[in-house]
Amino acid sequence: MTTPALRFATDEELRVFERSISRFFWTQDFAGAEQVLLDALRDHPSSFSDICQTISQGAVSIGGWDELYAQIEALARNGSRCTAIEIDLSGHADRGVQPDGALEPGFECSYYDDSTFRFSTASREEILTQCETGTRTWTGCFVDIDHALTCDGLARLYFALAKYQHRYWRPPVAAPGSTATDVPQDFVAFTLGSWFLYLRVHKALWSDLHTRGLPQRMPVVVGQHDFGPPLHSVYMSETICDSSDASSRILAERQAKRSANFQSEINQAIAELRELYRLVRMFPFYRYRGRNELGDQLTNQLKMWCQSQELPEVGVDWRMRTPNFEGFLRQIAEARRVPSVDEALDVLHVNQLHDEWLRVARERNFDLGSRPMSLFELNLAWALKFGGPIVQYRWEQAKPYQAA
Repeated sequence: MTTPALRFATDEELRVFERSISRFFWTQDFAGAEQVLLDALRDHPSSFSDICQTISQGAVSIGGWDELYAQIEALARNGSRCTAIEIDLSGHADRGVQPDGALEPGFECSYYDDSTFRFSTASREEILTQCETGTRTWTGCFVDIDHALTCDGLARLYFALAKYQHRYWRPPVAAPGSTATDVPQDFVAFTLGSWFLYLRVHKALWSDLHTRGLPQRMPVVVGQHDFGPPLHSVYMSETICDSSDASSRILAERQAKRSANFQSEINQAIAELRELYRLVRMFPFYRYRGRNELGDQLTNQLKMWCQSQELPEVGVDWRMRTPNFEGFLRQIAEARRVPSVDEALDVLHVNQLHDEWLRVARERNFDLGSRPMSLFELNLAWALKFGGPIVQYRWEQAKPYQAA
């Protein structure tokens, strides 16, 4: 390859280059790829080449392996045997912009079993053939997907690539005898920079797979998804790591977090029902139409709980006496199998909800506006608007909620 002649003025010229560089990855000749790319970058100077020449392989690191191990274990506990992983650079998984404006690339990690492709018995050559031809019959047929892995050390380069004005430009397929297309300024260097980023990522992943390994032997496909030039390669993880302790700890932490979030959701739902239950009773007698409309909204919500949790609907409406209403709330908490029923029924939550919205209402002169709202916020805004000054005053002066 004569690097000074690179122009990428035709689709064929760009494809030939991409195929040539891809072979370095397919044969795992990372040293050869680095030599060709660095030579080409020096022959096509730009801001991209300046950045690439400052990034050593040792400066790039991959994090999140314990999270990935835990996800493999989680699938096994749910009856799915992970037999392959695909790790894709993806513009959909970018991490947050750093204080200096830099942006690290992100990964989509897809977990596969043998239902679409027999990864567990396939050779590297069989899998690589699908990568080379671009067929990859398993694409999209993952059993799970997440962003477990992270990358550090490529922020400056990725940020420069991401903000390039012609990032998704490709030369059109020209008819025979037509003239070459004008190439955007620095597009050659941009393309070389993209492949250099691929090189640093693939080499870092390949190195970790050989040193850290995975909980079991399996192929790992590394590629890109809506990111840049087409490339998928496959690396076999032969090293077996003992990840049981880390996986158990992470899965326990995940379960605890899910339980806490679930508890919080039920706490919030019951608090909102309680607030509406007493709010409808603050309407004066001569605003019975508004009271009944809000009451019907509350009744509909209570009926939906009955239907979703298969609870009896007889006698369930906004006119229920407080003991019956509180008993129904307990039924909801018990039917949802919330970690703590007592926590869900703690009046602290409705009192906090009231104080939070009272503060907002006062700031807005009791006009909550028409911004996007939850069903509770919509009902609250409606009540404060159509209930008039009396409802506003009564709601503002309301004492702490009493469940008894």
